[in-house]
Amino acid sequence: MKTPFRVASLVLGATIVAAACTGAATPTPSTVTTPAPGASEAPATEAPLSGELTVWHAYGSSGGGAEFKAFSRLIERF
Repeated sequence: MKTPFRVASLVLGATIVAAACTGAATPTPSTVTTPAPGASEAPATEAPLSGELTVWHAYGSSGGGAEFKAFSRLIERF
């Protein structure tokens, strides 16, 4: 009774692995844009970013200071 279930689960597992390993065609984004008819050729300027960013971390709570120091240096650079 257990043998058919084992064979079925083995076949199902192999099918899932084979499906995950196949290379599916993924579309690549194109970098060429065509302006709409009548639109100006000048590129639009982007608005500067503004706002707040809240980062929650727990690097200082584990007692290890190296992670917190590295994180602080990255924040200072940003």
